[in-house]
Amino acid sequence: MAPFRYICQIRATLSNGYVSVGTGFFVGPRTILTAAHNVWDEFVRSDGAQVPTDKVEIIPARNGERVKPYGSLTASRILLPDAHFKSDDRGKFKDYALILIDRAVGETTGYFTIGAWPEKGGESLSIHVAGYPGDKDPEKMYQSADSGARMARGGQFLTLQNDTAKGMSGGPVWMERPRESGGTAVAGFLLGPGDKDRSGRYLFNVARYIDKDINDFIAANRK
Repeated sequence: MAPFRYICQIRATLSNGYVSVGTGFFVGPRTILTAAHNVWDEFVRSDGAQVPTDKVEIIPARNGERVKPYGSLTASRILLPDAHFKSDDRGKFKDYALILIDRAVGETTGYFTIGAWPEKGGESLSIHVAGYPGDKDPEKMYQSADSGARMARGGQFLTLQNDTAKGMSGGPVWMERPRESGGTAVAGFLLGPGDKDRSGRYLFNVARYIDKDINDFIAANRK
């Protein structure tokens, strides 16, 4: 069902042989948005390097070991917004990438509409995150829903109370709104945990808001 069929498991084989699992989602027929650190190999050298395209596997709508309704795809091109991205940029404002594929699978799956975060009342929206958390079956998609998301200072990040885990990075953060208010739309994508309290528990999770810079990057490269 939509929007879950827009969501993909991203599997990147790193230089040490480890398979890094992350999440991405369709924003065009052949275009997938994800966190840059999902396609970044921090083991290849001190600052890391982009994983070669033939080492990045995309599985749309995966929900189990054998449940691959749209098959397994290989990246044809990976685009980062900054040629000087490095391992230390993980979880920061440059941590996003586009994965392009050869076949227009997104015409079959569909893809997310990008929506602007409301200036007022955003914290009352139903906010959803989905992806492939490593603390559960990493081949199954899991969803987390909550309210209380807020725009962080600077307008580049959202803070969330949704339950998440490693492997969900790059997963879509979407809003459920009445149809007259724009309906379902993606507002950002998960980056990872935020600050901790004195006992060491995480207070919130952080998502990168799809702001004008990212919108322009998608528009210039979308296929």
